Amino acid sequence: MSPALRLIAALGVILSVTASSLAADTTADPSSLTAAAASAYHAGIDKLANSPAAAKADFESSIAAYRALILGQGIESGPLWYNLGNAYMMSGDVGRAIAAYLRAQRLMPASQSLSTNLADARARVPSAAAPAAREPAWASTASFTRIVPTAWQVYTFLACFALFWAVLILRMVGVRGRLTSVPASALAVISLVAFASLALQTAADARDRRAVIISPTEGLPSPGAVATSEESVSLPAGSELQATARVGEWTQVRLGDGRQMWVPSQRVEMVLDRPS
Repeated sequence: MSPALRLIAALGVILSVTASSLAADTTADPSSLTAAAASAYHAGIDKLANSPAAAKADFESSIAAYRALILGQGIESGPLWYNLGNAYMMSGDVGRAIAAYLRAQRLMPASQSLSTNLADARARVPSAAAPAAREPAWASTASFTRIVPTAWQVYTFLACFALFWAVLILRMVGVRGRLTSVPASALAVISLVAFASLALQTAADARDRRAVIISPTEGLPSPGAVATSEESVSLPAGSELQATARVGEWTQVRLGDGRQMWVPSQRVEMVLDRPS
């Protein structure tokens, strides 16, 4: 076997092992959980008109199955967060629905159905005493680097980077063949584009402090302060904020008008954090 073919074979083994390890299932069968979640959700839809209580139980079963996939098995994807958001929405949990939709939006920013459902969820949040703090413009721009799945970008970068150096080395030692005919400049450009996209995602995540109130609470001027009508702010479930600090069981949030308030940490979820 020629050196070029051996190199290609080695790269294929490395990428295959990497993909297998990332996709490895450590507990139950994901396809069974996905089917159970979808089945419970559609059963709830069918029962909603005639038996709201039974429908709610089905939606909660769907939520449990999707959470088992995402939190129990560590399988994260835009569609899974989107479906979890839909199940939360149908169960009446608007706060957690918005949090799930925002997590889905990070992974599938071009989805029109997701944008529609997120807008509908936001419309159901009661008017708060302060405007919501929404995603900054730079974060919206960065999110579009995720139209191509991050895993594909990683594989593309690694493959093109490795092939770029392989082509250069083989050319330097005088090997000629199909591999060495690949334009090294094209491999370099693709590697740089993929790297820049991944770097932008990392920088955006480092600055992303978005948070969502998941159950109604009062924003207080200091941790544990006694709420008064003059100092406190009513924050309904679904309120979108920026989290700025955490002290013990309290989280400091910034409202859309710039005010800083404190809320119990169990009442708020960071978009980038896994929900409890």
